[in-house]
Order: sequence, then structure tokens, then C-alpha cells
Amino acid sequence: MINFSNIASDTNISVNAVREYYQVLEDTFIGFMLPAWREKMIRKAVSRTKFYYFDLGVKHSLTKIKQIPAQSDLYGQAFEHFVLLEVRAYLSYWRKHIDMSYWCTKHGTEVDLIIGDETAIEIKTTNKTADKHFKNLRLLAEENICQRYILISHDRINRKVDQFEAIYWEDFLQQLWQDKIIA
Repeated sequence: MINFSNIASDTNISVNAVREYYQVLEDTFIGFMLPAWREKMIRKAVSRTKFYYFDLGVKHSLTKIKQIPAQSDLYGQAFEHFVLLEVRAYLSYWRKHIDMSYWCTKHGTEVDLIIGDETAIEIKTTNKTADKHFKNLRLLAEENICQRYILISHDRINRKVDQFEAIYWEDFLQQLWQDKIIA
């Protein structure tokens, strides 16, 4: 999450200059902003934006990351970034003008991606999904924001738990590009 005020304070430049710098990064397609989903909700949500580079290799090169250990926090971040890039590419390729955002409460509960107001996606690197992995989707479902709730993971067994779908990441990508995920 980007905190423009903190960056401005750390770099001794104005908040507006920091915002403009990020705008230049967007305008030159170096990266994109993922805004927080903001509407009236039961739980107070945060309004910070996230920034993603257009390519994972560029991000890792800039941050001098040479290896990503499996099942590490870094791997989880890279996997989330990869899925977001894929969804963004799909929306762009098919010229679907649908907003992407994420949901996060002030207590740190987060759902990684909301597509329009229709589909919520939580991205996990677990090899075996359990009830605990649906926790954030369940909390979001209480807000009555989305119609569809998907958990993407490394678990090869696709299943439905109540209104929530658990989909293996490769199957998700296949369904996405076959136009079966987003209306």
C-alpha cells in the first residue's frame, strides 16, 4: 500500500510531487495503481492505493531480488502480483472496461482483488485450501458487495464451499481466458 505522506516525509518532497511521480509511472506504463474499494460498508475500509509494476521481472530487478523461496511471503506477493497482471491483461485484451480494486479494513482484513462490483478474488499460495483461507471472503460477503467469491490457490482440487469457489490457479487462468470468470 502506498502512503504518499510517508514517502513525501522520507524523501523531503511534497505529497503532490510524490503523487505526480506515481502518475508518471502509470502514464509511461511502468506500473499501475490498484485503488481500495470504497463504498458504504459495515466495516471501515482503508483508502490507500497499491502500486504494481507492469512486469514481475522488472520489479524483482529493481529490488535486487534474485530468488523467491517457495511458500515465503515474497513468493505470496509475487503470486498475487502475477494473478493481478493476468486479470489486467485479460481485461485489456478483451477491451472490458471494468474497474479493478482491492478491499481492506482498518484492522488489516484484505481481499486481494475486486473486479467491478461482481467478482472478489482472494489469492493464496497454499497447496491445500482449508476453511481458514475463506475467512476474508466471508467477511467481504457480509458487505453484500459482490456476486461471486473465488479463492485461487495451488490446491489442485477445485471445489465450492457455500457461495465460495476454490479454483486451482492454472484452471482459473484457463477459465479466465475462456471468458468464464468475468461477465
